[in-house]
Amino acid sequence: MNTEETSLLEQSCENATGLPRKEIKERINELKTIAQDNQLTITEAILFLGYMRLGSIERTLEENAEYLAGMLAPLK
Repeated sequence: MNTEETSLLEQSCENATGLPRKEIKERINELKTIAQDNQLTITEAILFLGYMRLGSIERTLEENAEYLAGMLAPLK
């Protein structure tokens, strides 16, 4: 995941949740670790989480970001 994609994901999470950017960055870093541990890209991890939750990978980045933020909230 490049810097531009990470920034877009952070902004989408911030817009969807109202959480501070610093907290979102920490949670995205946790997701990156999970993705690396499972040999997935961050995008694959987000799509997989969305697929598992919604039964479809046809979701927008904002929908995946909103779900990701909610999914990672308990990890804090």
